[in-house]
Amino acid sequence: MNKTAFVISIVLTTFVLMAVGGIAYATRASNQPQEESIASPAPIDPALVDPALQQALNEREAAYQQMIAEANARLEQSQQQQQMPATVFS
Repeated sequence: MNKTAFVISIVLTTFVLMAVGGIAYATRASNQPQEESIASPAPIDPALVDPALQQALNEREAAYQQMIAEANARLEQSQQQQQMPATVFS
């Protein structure tokens, strides 16, 4: 068998196998489900919301906002104390 023909057959076989593998990979990747993007929830009709539930949610939100404000105030106070120059005793 001719050496040149043997090398050409190896190169062509490798090319065909790579092309078939690439096609199989692309086909498999396109068949997999795409990740869903996270979207904001649909708006809720206010007429459908229980007033007692809405009041409880509003109170909880107000309590959370108050706790966040207190935590931010403590952080601010802590940062101000850390920035004060230390007194050197001699």
